[in-house]
Amino acid sequence: MNWIIENIQIVIALAAAIAYWLTNLRTSRELPPEPEQEAEDVFGPDFDFGERRDEPAPRREIQLPPPLNPRPHVPPPLPVRTSAAETELARQQAIMDRLNRLRKTQADPAPAIAAPRTSGGRAARTARTARVARVAKVARQAKSSLSAYEIPATSTNALRNRLRDRHEFRRAIVLREVLGPPLGLR
Repeated sequence: MNWIIENIQIVIALAAAIAYWLTNLRTSRELPPEPEQEAEDVFGPDFDFGERRDEPAPRREIQLPPPLNPRPHVPPPLPVRTSAAETELARQQAIMDRLNRLRKTQADPAPAIAAPRTSGGRAARTARTARVARVAKVARQAKSSLSAYEIPATSTNALRNRLRDRHEFRRAIVLREVLGPPLGLR
C-alpha cells in the first residue's frame, strides 16, 4: 500500500493508458469494418500523359484599390550645411562681442549712481559714501578675480618668484603629476 501512495504518478499514468486502450477497443467493436478499396491504377497503359484530369478554375484578376494619396512623394528639403570656417567665424565673433562688453564694464567699474535729492545733510553724505564704498568693493573683487588668471611678466627669476607662493607651488606639483610621465615609467 505504501508503494501506491509513494508512486501515485505511475499509478495515474497506468490508469490513463488502460482507459485509453479500453475506449479504442469499444469504438472499434461498435463500428463495422470498412471494406478496403483497391488502389486504382492511375498510370495504366491507356493513360494519356498530355491531359490533366483536374483542370484548375480560371484565375481571377485581383483589382487593387486606388492609392489614397495620388500625389508623388516629395522628400523633405536637405538641411543647409555651414562650413567649419563659417561656424568658427561666428563663434569668434560671439567671443569678441563678449570681450568688448567686459572691457566696457572694466573701464567704468562704478556705474553712474543718481544721488537722491536731499538738502545735503549728514545722512545723505553717509548714504552716498556707503554706496560708493559698495561699488568700489565690487570693482576690487572683479579686478582681483581677473588678476588670478593673468600670466606674470617673464624675467629670470619669475619662476622662482611664482614658486614662493604656496598656492602656486601646489599648482606646480599637481601639474607635474598630471602632465608628467606615469609613475610606472619613472
